[in-house]
Amino acid sequence: MQLTDKLGIIAILRVKLNATPKGAPEQEWHTDWQISTPSKTCVLYLNSNNGYTEFETGEKVKSESNTAVIFDTNIKHRGVPATDTDRRLVLNVSYFEK
Repeated sequence: MQLTDKLGIIAILRVKLNATPKGAPEQEWHTDWQISTPSKTCVLYLNSNNGYTEFETGEKVKSESNTAVIFDTNIKHRGVPATDTDRRLVLNVSYFEK
C-alpha cells in the first residue's frame, strides 16, 4: 500500500527529506504550513537514533526507524538532532486528508 493511500491523502502540500547532521543545532520552533484549511503533517522516521521531534506541549517523539507521528500542520514543533549517529533522517509530508 502506498503512503498516500495509508494516510488518506487527497493532495500533497509539500514533501521534504531532512538529513540533519550530528552536532547541528536544534531547529527553531515552527509550524509546517500556514493555511486556514485543515491539513496534516506526517513525520516518518527513516533511521533510529537519539534525536526526536518535540512539541511545544513538551511531548517528545523518539526517532525510531519505520515509525511516524501525524499532527495538524499548525502545531508548533521542532526537530532535535541525534548525537549517536552521523545523520537523523526524516521524511516530512504535509497534506490534505480525505
